[in-house]
Amino acid sequence: MKNLLKNNKVLFGIISLGILAFALPITLLLIRDSQDLRSSAAAPDQLESEAGVLSSSGVSTQSDSGASGGNYVLFTRSQTGTPTPEPGNCTPVGNTGGASAITTFHSAGLYWSPSGGSSSREVLVKFRKVGNCTWNQAYPMLYNPISDTTNDKNDYRGSVVSLSPNTTYEAELTLEGTSTKSYVTFSTWNENIPEGDIVNVGSRTTRYTITQGGSPTAYRVYDGNGATIDVNKNDTYNMIVDASYVIVRNFKMTGSKTYGIRVMDGNSNVVIEDNEFTDWGSLNPDTGYADNHDDAILLYDPNISKVVIQRNVMHHPTYDSNAWDEAGHPAGAQCIGIRDNLAGNHVIRYNECYSDKDHKFNDGFGYGTNASFTGFPGADTDIYGNYVANCWDDCLEIEGGGRNVRVWNNYTEDAFVSIANAAVSIGPLYVFRNVSGYADRGIDTDDGGSYWLKAGTATDASWMRGLTYLFHNTILQPDGKGHGGAGTAGTADRLFKHVVSRNNIYHVNSGTENCLSDNDQGDLDLDYDLCSAKFPPNYGTNGILGTPTYQNANFDRAILTGNFVLSNSSKGYEDGQILFNFSDGFSGTRPDIGAHQNSWPAFKYGINALFTPLN
Repeated sequence: MKNLLKNNKVLFGIISLGILAFALPITLLLIRDSQDLRSSAAAPDQLESEAGVLSSSGVSTQSDSGASGGNYVLFTRSQTGTPTPEPGNCTPVGNTGGASAITTFHSAGLYWSPSGGSSSREVLVKFRKVGNCTWNQAYPMLYNPISDTTNDKNDYRGSVVSLSPNTTYEAELTLEGTSTKSYVTFSTWNENIPEGDIVNVGSRTTRYTITQGGSPTAYRVYDGNGATIDVNKNDTYNMIVDASYVIVRNFKMTGSKTYGIRVMDGNSNVVIEDNEFTDWGSLNPDTGYADNHDDAILLYDPNISKVVIQRNVMHHPTYDSNAWDEAGHPAGAQCIGIRDNLAGNHVIRYNECYSDKDHKFNDGFGYGTNASFTGFPGADTDIYGNYVANCWDDCLEIEGGGRNVRVWNNYTEDAFVSIANAAVSIGPLYVFRNVSGYADRGIDTDDGGSYWLKAGTATDASWMRGLTYLFHNTILQPDGKGHGGAGTAGTADRLFKHVVSRNNIYHVNSGTENCLSDNDQGDLDLDYDLCSAKFPPNYGTNGILGTPTYQNANFDRAILTGNFVLSNSSKGYEDGQILFNFSDGFSGTRPDIGAHQNSWPAFKYGINALFTPLN
């Protein structure tokens, strides 16, 4: 559901340096037996963070006539080359020039409004750990002010990814073609949360409400130790959290009329981990299907920040949602709902969201207003390592603002749409190294799903003002029943605008004519992808037509583990473009197209996944 940018191509010379020995890959895995629900205890996470910053990149301006004010960015060139570390002075750089950062465990959202910034200049970004002498290059940031909101925060916005937790970094931002610079120092979150009082909660048949929290140095822990809260359809909630600096773990929550757990407005630094949610939601008597937006985990209010949702299993709501071909737009239960969250800065990782054909979800994760500057999941949020399946609409509904929202290393299947992004009103939204499998359009069809990426509008095209980056994703076609492409399915092509696409495997289902939408609304930069159908007319010169072959492609649903490495004779093998900070960890002269690089171990998803950062 959305659209974004545009960029030109620059000749990509052969790069044969003995590429730096980057650590293991962006590697996520998930292990679960669909019948054997585990609640393994996970390490807690520290949520307090500091500031940080980065940059943007050369562009030319055009008036965005479809938007109410502001300019959008039109690429004049692509970032290419080898990400060679640059030696430098080892002295810490401190904080100068006005840039800032908002961090999570593995990412930093960077913000800057330099004097002289314009759509003809990028901000170039370098970063390093404090104490290191060598700078690493990050992806450039683009000029993209949004004129009628303050939610855009700064003129230049972008992210540095694959960072190590509990580590202090510094970044140098340079306004391209000038001597204007900013330096910023920032720290990622600590995964070892300081725990204070522990409240052991036993099984019960009434709602449990938390009103007492802890402090930044002593989170208050509410531990179920496997206890069950079963309200037997006598209460709207199993649990309410109305406090900050709280950890909720090791509960089974079942039997609620509407929601499993709700975090109330104004609270922050809440960790929800290692819980199981099942049998929630009510029946809509008017439709005969589930009530809409009954969520296992709900953040409904705007001023909730720094919530970590990790290693939870959410499965089998009480009632089935409707499919598109049963009663129009699907309505029903969801696993995680975040409604128009303004504060943001959440992490949703290592969760399992699944059901069966008689108890399918509306969306897996979602609930934000499409036509808004907030939406789902809130700014500066990471979503990774999740397994999301069995949805009559979208597995991941990433719609609304999208400001420095990063979605990576998720596995989605059995849904109408894998990832929805209609529309990205602020951006940038980063979608990278995700894998989609089997897809399903409705009750009466068995020939695959609809769009892999939804794209398109939200009420009207004026909301399509933010940037979307699509890097290193893989669409699988199990038995030919996978998704369509980016903004396209069958012969339908949604509005496509402000999108950069690189190094993706667009292996689309047989009924889909194009790999990416040809409904060009401007500001597109599409190149270096592998496409099994047709490229749109506006595509670059380095795309590859063909069908991928794999070394031993498989996804083991019992343990949520997959191998998606291309065979060395496949098209796309070492055919990708080097993308600073997003292609880290490849071996060979160039990265592979697709999510899984050769020499990387299997990907895991869900409660036993663990992300391995590269920087």
